[in-house]
This record gives sequence, structure tokens and C-alpha cells, in this order.
Amino acid sequence: TGTRTVNGKNVIDFDGSDWMESTDTIRSTSGAIFIVASFDTIDNTDDALFSISAGSGEEMEFIADDASAFDGKVDTTTNPLSLTGGPFTTAIYCITYDSGGNKQAWVNGDSKGSNAYTDLNVTGFADFSLMTNIANTQFPDGYVAEVVCLDDVPSASDRQYLEGYLACKWGM
Repeated sequence: TGTRTVNGKNVIDFDGSDWMESTDTIRSTSGAIFIVASFDTIDNTDDALFSISAGSGEEMEFIADDASAFDGKVDTTTNPLSLTGGPFTTAIYCITYDSGGNKQAWVNGDSKGSNAYTDLNVTGFADFSLMTNIANTQFPDGYVAEVVCLDDVPSASDRQYLEGYLACKWGM
């Protein structure tokens, strides 16, 4: 931090050759991920905003799905979800997933698609990384301002409240 700011606040700047891996795990059966981020350069369809790896081939990643812009696809072991309305750059990205239910995507509060979600077939938790795909081989250039992970899918009003809070905080 300290090299880039948004709305007067430090953000984590990624130069297209680095990523961040959590030292903690994320719930893989159901939850929500909110990320305030922006892309400067996308140069591979597999450039990813985040990835969740549960081992044994079980995974979820939010990839560009375009070699030059972030169109967005929630790529899961089964039943990927391609977002509508892209490409996207600076935005509040929200992905919710509920075992036995749906995974859904929102960008700046607007629904961009949903489909069935089957959990990652692990006992609860999986590894979480930012600005890299599952293989740690493709890295977009951009920044991440904030990440909020929830252990359950929020109600529509709670999701909208959190999106509004993030929009206000980051001047979006």
C-alpha cells in the first residue's frame, strides 16, 4: 500500500505479476464475497479477481473470460456462470453461493446472472487467493480496495446495504 489511493484511502496495487494468498480459509459450502476492485490490464482469459481452491480439482475462480477485458465468469468445477453486461473495470463485485441452491453475481448492485451451485465437495473450508487463477499462473494488473467475505448468503436488503456502504466509502 502507499503507492496507490482511491477516495483518499490506500489500496493494494497489483502489477500483473503478483497475487495475494490468504493465510486463512473461506467457507466453500455457502457464502458471499464482496470485492471493490479495478482492472488496468487484462491479458489472458484466465486472469482472475479471486480463486478458491479446495484441492482434488475442486475449485471456483472469478476469471476475465476475455483476453483483453474483464467480462467476468464464475468458473466452478461444474456449471460455470458467465456474467452479462461486461466488460467491467472499476466496480463492487459480489458473488454469492449456496450449496444446493444458486451462485449469483452482481456488479455495482446490478444482477449479472445466476445458476445452480454445487458446493466444492470439501468439509467446509478452502484456500482463498486474490488477483490470480487457481494455478497461480495468470495475474491481472489492477487494484483491490476492500474484500468482505461472509459465511452465509446475505438477504437482498443486507447485500444492498453492504454494497451501498462500500460505494460510499470508496466514492463509487
